[in-house]
Amino acid sequence: MFGKTKISNKSMVALKLSLVAFSVVALAISLSLVSPVLAAHTSSVTITPDWLKCEDEVTFTVVVTNNGPDKVREVRLLNGSYGGGHVYTNIPPHTNYQCGVAPEGWVLIDQHLYGFPYCQYQSKNETYFLKSGDSETFTFSAKVTDECDHNWAVETYDIHLAWDSHEPPITVDCTPPETTKTFDGPQKIVDSVEWIDGVTKVVLTATDSIGPHDAGIDGTYYYNQLSCGDDPCWSTSVCEEYKYKHPPLGEFTEYIEPFPKDEESCHVLWYYSVDKVGNVEKININCFFVDKTPPEMTKEIGDPNYGACPEDGIDDYEECTGWDCLGDGTKDFFTTGRADDTNWDLWIWEHIGPGDNDNEPRDQDEYAWVNDGDPVPFTVSYDPATGLVTYDVDGTTLTWTYDIGKAFDYLVIMAKGKHVCKTACAECDTELTNVEVNGISVGDIITSGNYKGVIVYLTDGQQANGFTVTGEAKLDWDSACKQQEIPAFHVFAMNTHDLEDCWVRDDTYMKGTPITLTCTDPQPHPSGDEEVCYKVSLDDSDYTEPYCPEKLELIEQEGHEGEWCCLDSSAQIVFHEDTLHDLDV
Repeated sequence: MFGKTKISNKSMVALKLSLVAFSVVALAISLSLVSPVLAAHTSSVTITPDWLKCEDEVTFTVVVTNNGPDKVREVRLLNGSYGGGHVYTNIPPHTNYQCGVAPEGWVLIDQHLYGFPYCQYQSKNETYFLKSGDSETFTFSAKVTDECDHNWAVETYDIHLAWDSHEPPITVDCTPPETTKTFDGPQKIVDSVEWIDGVTKVVLTATDSIGPHDAGIDGTYYYNQLSCGDDPCWSTSVCEEYKYKHPPLGEFTEYIEPFPKDEESCHVLWYYSVDKVGNVEKININCFFVDKTPPEMTKEIGDPNYGACPEDGIDDYEECTGWDCLGDGTKDFFTTGRADDTNWDLWIWEHIGPGDNDNEPRDQDEYAWVNDGDPVPFTVSYDPATGLVTYDVDGTTLTWTYDIGKAFDYLVIMAKGKHVCKTACAECDTELTNVEVNGISVGDIITSGNYKGVIVYLTDGQQANGFTVTGEAKLDWDSACKQQEIPAFHVFAMNTHDLEDCWVRDDTYMKGTPITLTCTDPQPHPSGDEEVCYKVSLDDSDYTEPYCPEKLELIEQEGHEGEWCCLDSSAQIVFHEDTLHDLDV
């Protein structure tokens, strides 16, 4: 008997629940069967997001606002059509449609359970009715599967059961953006092999105008690294092998503006873009050479010729010790690198009087950092065309203008060292290694407690284009040197004289002297396409056109005045006039 009572109670509960469900369904059906009524109220609807990508599970937020005098008591979020005039033809193809939680004071009746395509939200009582100007927020989620412009559907009902319908638009973008790479500046592309200069900028251009509906670009990202070898830059297939060997995307740099690549090497560049709804482009890869090594020009003057016609190398050199290195010559200008325990103190000096010590600095001193006594590179050069003296130690550069068109009897490269014992004993030495003049080795200079150096003899022809001294300087510093002697090194230009002219024969009566100009693009990453450009002056007036082959236009060269004749790789010139010619290359 007791058990039967429990069973009877359960049956009654089930019956009550079924009656409640039936009443809800009946209410829904009765509402849905109401003939469309001209809305006595007006409402407005917004939906976010209104842009999205395919296959994302998206939670949509719908804000409903009552704009009319009659209170709104019900809101329906539809994902399909049903009878009684509720027809919506542009609902997006979708899956996983779910009703959101009802806001406070509202009840959710998920009519999908009863065969109707909507989420029904009813206010619990008059307190939660939407009066004129009131808004309420509702949500639903779905996965949209088709790229297109679509419309969800929203209906609002007032207390008189008059209803207003809305179709808030959404746009679905399923197509990722595309990014192209170009170069801005000097470049060469032959059979997919690419070269650029160190000043050339890499330009990444992203577009989202690929598919029918485009959200726009959110960002472009790249990663660049130097290749261990040159194969990826010579072969697109080898380059493609690295496509998916990129670092993690979190290590990529956001592209803001065109950028140069300064390192001379084979470069591997990965890049991609993302649009504003999150479509991610597949990784792109590009491999290219950066060629910063300038071409080399050689000028060969044939026979007959005499005087200071340009020639390579040096005449001779000899080692020397102490101030005997200078002999009786005049120090017309010289450079000084004087060290303390942290830097090289750099000067350029000019000798202006007969006294041995009558020198004055011609450039403010600068400092080049000494890195724990490691060798640092130095360069001293003179250009007779401009008179420019350039002195560089480890990237710190001084320049000064001396006389134009000069040559020197000899150069002296000398280092100073001293071994002394005063308040303390100290060995203060300088080492100059890998010393070259005009590309010819003249040995190493190790002071060992004294002045030591080399005297380098140059003909005027070997100085027709000036001179260049290169090497490495090392400070051998002892703890007591600062209180004793200071190591140093100098490059002296001795006994200035006017640079002798180069004489060649014109072809008026006999075969003239050929002058051959050749341009080569050296390793490590030669891009080729060498050009020889020259300009001829006759008695200080431009006379290039008669010496430029027919049908070849004269062009202006950036950084060089006037018009130049430019030929591929090489050119040969024979002068016709018996007078002074200037040949600029």
